[in-house]
Amino acid sequence: MEEHVLLTSQIRTTQYSERDMEPDLLKCVQTYAGKPTAQNSAFRQCRLIYWADRAKTLRNDNSFGEYYDEHHPARAIAERINVPVVEEILHAMGAATNGVKNEFVHRLGFGFPVVDDLREEGVFDVRPLSRSAKKEFIETKAALIHKQHPLLRSLRRQCIRDGNWKEIADQLQIEVEKGWLQGPYTVHDLPVDHFIPIRRFIVVQGEKHRGCDNGRATNKVTRVHTPISLLGIDNAIATAASMIEHGVEHLSQAVLDQSDAYKSLIADSTQQRYAVVVALNATTQELECYLSNVLCFGTESAVLDYNCLSRFVTAAARRIMGIPAAGYFDDFHMLARADDIEGMAEDFQFFFSNIIGLIFKDAKKRTGQVLPYLGVLVDVSSSVFSLSITEERASKLRGAIDAILDEDSLSSSQAAKLVGQLGFVQQSMSGSIGRAFVHPIRTRQYSKVNVAKLGARLRDALRWWKEALCHSRFHRQIDASLLSTPRTPIIIYTDASMGQLGVCFCYKSHRYYASTHSAVNVANRDRFPVGNKDEENIQLYETETVISAQHFLNAHHELLFPEEILDDLFSNIPQYYFIDNVCTQATLVKGHSENRLFNDMTKSFWFEAVTAKTADVWLERVESAHNIADLPSRQLGRIRELERMGFAYIPGFTSSLPHMHEV
Repeated sequence: MEEHVLLTSQIRTTQYSERDMEPDLLKCVQTYAGKPTAQNSAFRQCRLIYWADRAKTLRNDNSFGEYYDEHHPARAIAERINVPVVEEILHAMGAATNGVKNEFVHRLGFGFPVVDDLREEGVFDVRPLSRSAKKEFIETKAALIHKQHPLLRSLRRQCIRDGNWKEIADQLQIEVEKGWLQGPYTVHDLPVDHFIPIRRFIVVQGEKHRGCDNGRATNKVTRVHTPISLLGIDNAIATAASMIEHGVEHLSQAVLDQSDAYKSLIADSTQQRYAVVVALNATTQELECYLSNVLCFGTESAVLDYNCLSRFVTAAARRIMGIPAAGYFDDFHMLARADDIEGMAEDFQFFFSNIIGLIFKDAKKRTGQVLPYLGVLVDVSSSVFSLSITEERASKLRGAIDAILDEDSLSSSQAAKLVGQLGFVQQSMSGSIGRAFVHPIRTRQYSKVNVAKLGARLRDALRWWKEALCHSRFHRQIDASLLSTPRTPIIIYTDASMGQLGVCFCYKSHRYYASTHSAVNVANRDRFPVGNKDEENIQLYETETVISAQHFLNAHHELLFPEEILDDLFSNIPQYYFIDNVCTQATLVKGHSENRLFNDMTKSFWFEAVTAKTADVWLERVESAHNIADLPSRQLGRIRELERMGFAYIPGFTSSLPHMHEV
């Protein structure tokens, strides 16, 4: 035990570490920060001149056509991307002439796969497939159906129930005109005898009506061995912190959005039968079929295929143009000095539009110190970064929640949409405060019982979200000056026996211990029942200990460390909790639980962390044999061992369970 205490006393932590950044992004930031704006701009202009000349030369070369499938029905779409120049850029980036690189170049001109075993080791890490993924996999030939298959009648009935026939028909006609689809065909006229149908439907996203394809059957004949990994908001903050660390002042940012991302890549023409789009003819109410020339929005393969292109864009931006960019699907974010951001964004767009052949939405191109990115308002105007959500988004969500509460009804499809929207909101919130309140909504999303009426738990969660969207107290504030500064955390060991709670606090040279009785037996027994399962009971006591230790520390830190911590500095000190109960630790880290009682206790923990501005919390597992809090919780006869190690008794520690936050 003492050895573990000595080890934890040496912990020095930072909120951000350059080791967590992708190597080429870190190198790009360091190179950019080491040069003034004029020199960085001149470097980019030289690269643009060179690559624009190469792109023109290669497009006019006689061998240009060899990079494309001359028989592909969407060859014109493929040729918008200058594949030969992509190949040269890959060489310039240091990509070896290997199978992975050649495969990506080949697919740009000949089509990306729709089904089968997919792996992109050169882009994403290989992960072992789960048993369920292996079990559900169906051989492609077995998944194909004949034109007379009864499934088509079922699909027709589903299309009738969906409605929106005219809107879907108009949308499909536009896609035919753009060359994305071939058709329409009747089922009998379809040029393939066996195929997999995917139903077109509409998803309403505010004023936008997005056409999606139900690729469930296609996905059953697809195995992805290299799941994509994405860089989100935390990567943007880490990049900004790295720039400040390397001397860049007055940061600004830019956001660009690629147009028709999935539709910019053609599908392998030999696999078109595995994703045939079906919809209802608005006049005859019979099924119509379309062969897709491009990636379908709704298939697993499209996600992997497109993100290979997205990764190429960010890699080329960093390694060729010296632009510290990151991509999240078709959204691209970059940071620069305020006097360079406009020029950097223009150079990024020129390089990938005029030289590579991708198209970006001018209307969605934005620059500034405060910008919405991935649904979160990112503010880098000062050394204290701020993450929040736009008032427009908050207002829409409050309106949607009001409507649900007024109607006293939430269907599974509505719940799925709301869970997705709140997922982005959680990125702007400190700690895991929102997760416990999303859990009841997610439960409704996956409910197998066809019930839409709100229950008390679901209603409370919706009301909390409505209230949270009105206030800024849960928004993340990140002090850039502290991100890379090594700090000594407060170490908290917690342990519980059946009815006795023990805790130890360590900070620098200060060491304290305390113990108290559980409040389960004196609190509301209906709210905190003691069950028959020992593992659930001990998890209850263990979680009670963590919550009580947290509350005591936040309320009485000036008594514990009077000479070390001032009130205005306390919130900047990380808190490391060492817990020997796996279930307690996992539940608090996740921020929610299937068990309603533990879900409520988790709410209380994160509510306390956020409102006390101590959300820089780490929850770690410690073996019981090394847990020093084991002594005050269940081995009171060994208290003298604690005192020999320098621990002093601190009075006033009680369970906070009866007064647990009503959140």
